[in-house]
Amino acid sequence: MPLKLSLKEIQSRRARVQAGYESGIYTPQEASLKLRSLEEEAETTLRKIDQAENHERTRAEWSERMGGLQGMIEQLPNTIQHGDPVRVNQLLTALIDKIVLSGDVVQFIWRE
Repeated sequence: MPLKLSLKEIQSRRARVQAGYESGIYTPQEASLKLRSLEEEAETTLRKIDQAENHERTRAEWSERMGGLQGMIEQLPNTIQHGDPVRVNQLLTALIDKIVLSGDVVQFIWRE
């Protein structure tokens, strides 16, 4: 994952700044500013990693749920024709973002 590589690069840069301070290349103020900037960059990257992992978990959970609904989807025409209209509407609202009608062709845009 590019974000994790970015985090490792930030850690490497932090180590170089620390080494530069210890060898006298940077003053305490210069090192402090550089380290603070790197810490902020690391925190931002960690937040992005967390968001990406949360998004992936959500997608996996949705895929699992959709797999369990496959049987219901196969029965969808019968359910639409003969089911309780309120329950049918709830089911369709949960599954479908929009329906595109083009002549005799119907396309379902599934929710993610």
